[in-house]
Amino acid sequence: MKVLLKIVFAVSFMFAINANANVVLTLDPANQDSTIGSVVSVNVMIDGLGNFNPVTLAAFDLNIGFDTSALSFVGYNMFDGLGVASTDPLDYVFGLSEALDTSAGEVAPGVIHIGELSFLEFFQLNPIQPGSFALAELLFTVNAEVTSAISFLGGNLVNSSGTADVIADIEINNATVTGVPAPAALTLLGLGILTMLVRQKRYAPSIKSLN
Repeated sequence: MKVLLKIVFAVSFMFAINANANVVLTLDPANQDSTIGSVVSVNVMIDGLGNFNPVTLAAFDLNIGFDTSALSFVGYNMFDGLGVASTDPLDYVFGLSEALDTSAGEVAPGVIHIGELSFLEFFQLNPIQPGSFALAELLFTVNAEVTSAISFLGGNLVNSSGTADVIADIEINNATVTGVPAPAALTLLGLGILTMLVRQKRYAPSIKSLN
């Protein structure tokens, strides 16, 4: 366990990126447009594990970068691929946009440091872990009318083998978010309909009783 924790909580790391790798990390959706001020969701996906057989994932530790001038990090949700309800995994987040203290395991603004550690043994994880699933959901507010990248910067994936082996040869797929203004045509249409309703109400003829 000490070896595992040492690997998982490492601060300096880089992926061995391999286009032919069995294990793939993806930010999904790859591209999305969203109006200024809205919140977008990006899922951290993993694919290419053993699908209820070895290789299974026991822990992950990832740095994900984003453009602070275009996006604000709102929060995150972890999923249950590393554990079950009765034996919850440990999840942690360091280095949100305001974090600066690298000596404490935190990272610079614009980098999200997320990780999760399962308390299950490999023979418990094997029968419950599929080959592809979501590790986490990241939430951002869109602040600018630009296309900005959200990218994997580095990290570790730890194999549930009993020896804390780091999974190497990882392929990564990053994502972009494009901020767009509110559709002008829809806004004008709404104003036009509102004006017609107001005018219709103002000039509607009154009906008088003949009695």
